[in-house]
Amino acid sequence: ELHRIRARTLILHVANDHWVRLHMARMAHERIPGSRLCTFEHPLGHYALFQAPNTFRDTIQTFLEGSIPTATGG
Repeated sequence: ELHRIRARTLILHVANDHWVRLHMARMAHERIPGSRLCTFEHPLGHYALFQAPNTFRDTIQTFLEGSIPTATGG
């Protein structure tokens, strides 16, 4: 059903996340048309998005401002 998403989509993934593996983020990216996948390394792994949100702030802000070009899966 991911192919039905039409909104601009930013997928953030911490590459060393042991709960949600990188291949899952890549699969979502490939199935959501025009999505953007950004990966990060962070020692907190899965919890980085919640416990260190400033790590991703600039990427999110840039995406919301429309400065990150949308990429297609592949």
